[in-house]
Parts: sequence; C-alpha cells; structure tokens
Amino acid sequence: MHTSFAILASLTIAIGACSTPDGQAVTSHDTSTPSRTPATNEGAPSGQAATTPCNTVPDDKPGPNQGGSAPDAGSGSLIDVQARFDELAAATTQVSYDALFELFDSLSPIEPAFMIGEWEGGVFLTGHPGEQQLKLVNWVGKRFTDEDDVNPIISRALNGTRKVNPVLGTARLRSVRYRGVSTATMLYDQHPILDHFRKVSDDLVVGAMDKKGDSVPLFFYLRRLPTAAP
Repeated sequence: MHTSFAILASLTIAIGACSTPDGQAVTSHDTSTPSRTPATNEGAPSGQAATTPCNTVPDDKPGPNQGGSAPDAGSGSLIDVQARFDELAAATTQVSYDALFELFDSLSPIEPAFMIGEWEGGVFLTGHPGEQQLKLVNWVGKRFTDEDDVNPIISRALNGTRKVNPVLGTARLRSVRYRGVSTATMLYDQHPILDHFRKVSDDLVVGAMDKKGDSVPLFFYLRRLPTAAP
C-alpha cells in the first residue's frame, strides 16, 4: 500500500502531540505514575468538540495509582473485565482516561510469545489525535511474526485485503516494565514509542501506546485473528 511522506509526517506528529505540560521528555520506561487527563468533553452534548488539550492534567485530579504503590495487575475477574472492556470499546462518545487506566491496571500481564500472530485492531475514543491519524492510513491491526519481526501498522487495501503499511517502520517484542508491571511490549525500531499489552482473554488484549514526551497514551485493543486471515 502506497503511503505518502505527508501521511508519515502527520502520523508521527499526531502520535507525539500530547506532550508533558513543562515540555520535558519522559526518560524512563517504568511509568508507574504517568500523568494523564480525564476525558475532555465529559458533560458536553453528543458530537461537541473537546475543548481541553490532551496534555492538560488538573492538579486536583491525580491519575490511577499516582503517588501510590504498584497497581494490582490482573485483580479483576474475567467476567468483570470483559464487561467493562465491552462497555468502553462500544462507547460512541469520549471515555475518560481514569476509566481506561483502571481497566488496564486490572488486566493480567503477558509474555511476548503470547502476541505472536495476526491481530485486528480498534481504538478507544479519548480524543487523542492519533485516533484520526490511524483512520487516515486505514489501520486495521498488527502482525507479530516472531519476537524480532513485527509490523505495527497493517492497513486495509482497496481490494479488502490486509497489507503491511511501512508508515511507522518495523518493531520487536520484549518484556518492559510499565505502570509497575512487566508485560509484553512492542518496541518500534525507528521511533521512541512502546506499545504495552495486557490480557483481557486468550484472544483479546488492551494496548497503551506510550510515546516519549507524551503525558497520556493512545489506548487501543487487538483481537486475535485465525491463521492466514485475509
């Protein structure tokens, strides 16, 4: 699939558009107490644009686990986390970062080998600019051939097939500590971006795309596809 340099530039900029309020870059992968913001249009009429920038974090609203101990990973029951996932993924208006961090922290960590295969992807609606940029490249998922051979962007071609899109290059899988827990993480080869994964079920994971310098991640999810999916 042909992708212009303009789309590459816009996608890279959008994913990194949420910077820390003081402009300082994040220097550690162990972000157990990351800054984040609640949904920007809570209480607004449906369809109304958000008015608060994604890097605004009110001082009186600390994020989940902020200033506390490591999150209790995998503490939710399977029924509870599946129901909560379904609710947040089906939302048609922006959901809060509080709710997504709470869901993420309740999920179990996984080993890199768990991610091998083809996955269909979707995003949670938070107002993060990366959501629209992924639409521009017709992103539909990821491909993990092995732990050193990963294609982060799989796009839907005009004929309906899944095609590797080189817009963000390649990646690899490793275990990385994030929010106090080591879990399977996709490290981009050419960008300071890490996608951390937690398990909802054997065929469903939630991901947090964590870019250096951002105050909040892009939350997304992946559903495992059968082998040789079209």
